[in-house]
Amino acid sequence: MHKMESTSRITTIIGLIFEGLGVLGMALGAVLTGYLSNQGTDFFLDFDFSQAEADLILSVASVFSIILTVLAIIVLVIFLINLVLFTKMIFEKYDEETAKKIYLYQAIWGGVNLLFNQILGILYLVSGIQGRSAMANVSNKDKYE
Repeated sequence: MHKMESTSRITTIIGLIFEGLGVLGMALGAVLTGYLSNQGTDFFLDFDFSQAEADLILSVASVFSIILTVLAIIVLVIFLINLVLFTKMIFEKYDEETAKKIYLYQAIWGGVNLLFNQILGILYLVSGIQGRSAMANVSNKDKYE
């Protein structure tokens, strides 16, 4: 079984925490925009918005609510996949070959995340690259001993 180095373990755990918080934040945004889109125009007219502005706010909030809901579902599925994969890695459930693949996936997912969530992307990139490098160093050391 593969033993994860402490640097990769810590950055993976922190990454999972940030990813989970991102899912919660997106879900909260979906709920809040959904609530806002369900308010009547009278709610906005009470705050001195014009009828056209109130209708526009309701329309935009409705669209954003749908978009955030779909994104929250997608990110939740990816988070659950990562939670399963990375938790098994942390608790040393993978052999060396599978661990290499998981580190590669983690580094690639970190690179993709640089477009959306830079902190999470950097954490996963560092963890994936560090883990694969550590495995390469161990295997090279074994060859020469």
